Amino acid sequence: MSDKYGYCNDYNSDSDSESKLKDKKHNKKHEKKHEKKHDKNDQTNEPNQIVNHTCSPKYIVNKPNTKLNNIGISNAMSDKNNKMEPKLVNQSYNYAYTPQQIRKAYGIDQLVPIDGDTQLGAGIKVGIIIAYHNPYIQLEMDTFCANFGIPTTTVNVVYANGVKPKINVEWGVEGDLDCMMIHAISPGATIYYVEAKSNYTSDLLSAVRYAVDILKVDVVNMSFGGSDMINTNTFINPNVSFIASSGDTGGVISFPSSHSNILSVGGTSLYFDNATGNYGKENVWKNAGCNQSLYYSKPAYQNGIAQLNSFNKRTTPDVSSVGDPRTGVFAYSVYYGYITLAGTSASSPILAGMIANANYYRKNLNKSMLTTVSGAPNDIHNYIYKTLYSNSIAYTSGCFNDITSGKINNQSATINYDIVSGIGSPTYKLIIALSNDLI
Repeated sequence: MSDKYGYCNDYNSDSDSESKLKDKKHNKKHEKKHEKKHDKNDQTNEPNQIVNHTCSPKYIVNKPNTKLNNIGISNAMSDKNNKMEPKLVNQSYNYAYTPQQIRKAYGIDQLVPIDGDTQLGAGIKVGIIIAYHNPYIQLEMDTFCANFGIPTTTVNVVYANGVKPKINVEWGVEGDLDCMMIHAISPGATIYYVEAKSNYTSDLLSAVRYAVDILKVDVVNMSFGGSDMINTNTFINPNVSFIASSGDTGGVISFPSSHSNILSVGGTSLYFDNATGNYGKENVWKNAGCNQSLYYSKPAYQNGIAQLNSFNKRTTPDVSSVGDPRTGVFAYSVYYGYITLAGTSASSPILAGMIANANYYRKNLNKSMLTTVSGAPNDIHNYIYKTLYSNSIAYTSGCFNDITSGKINNQSATINYDIVSGIGSPTYKLIIALSNDLI
């Protein structure tokens, strides 16, 4: 690598050393038992809906061979309902980007609240869809914010089916990352932490519908995925933006990201300019999910993209953001302390926070909320593909950083749109454009 660009805080381990946390709660024996008990009436009646179809969180944690200090562990272990042992992860300030660095990288620090408000995103509701229960999410958010010198916020925990789900550590860490990244980007947004009773896809989709129909959220974040499938009754509200991670298996499509009414977010490696400390460049992260859907036809907003002429199905991602574990982000868990988290589970909530900020400005202009539902006049997809990209102003306007290096399997990033990074990584100028240009 050129000396011009630097890794986050001198972190330089090989990406091949990435290690995914495994969900011990869902081994084959448990899944068979769960499937027998699962209420068939709670399934969505969709083609290709598999009864035991599950989704997995899309984050990666770096685990150097150094034990952390036992901060928070005695507290966590006192919960009798939790059967899992904490995994010890390096507690270090030398391995990840801070919230302030992520804000600076994408220009969020250039945005200011409207007169009378103290925080960007005030009045906008973001629903984080998560499986299982995390009893420590508020403590973790408070600790994270205090450490990095940012105001904390209330995490509104909601049980999607009315009953507290079982505790699950890995999904709890996923929720930590989602909450902390969204709050870093849109600190004034109201966060609803919507807990599905399990990671069965039907339960997660029920939680999405609860967030939209009952909580009336403006933005939905889904940092999880499973094998591609058809769903027609969930992502349909024309006043809601649905954001999802593209997945952490290089070159593989992932649902719900594959759905045409969702903004799919891929992953990048993010580097700063060593001389200025500003954004330097991004490369495609080699393990980010991408490809064409098995089921969803090419949406109208992707017609006319020369690079997609040979495809007849929906392709993902639409956009990208930091996700490579070598350039990961800080998060806090009572089980692990401060850890480096990454994957497209970091990418998706960054975009969710950006959309929340755009909605914040739109609300103060008495405009309708943005949506990712195709065909609506305030559709984000149509704007970024047709208004910006097709008119050759996506990059000249500064709304996107063009990702031109890196590859996933045999697919390389190129100038302009490509299937591995989509249009590129959005900046604060896209937030301004979405606020002003769409009706």
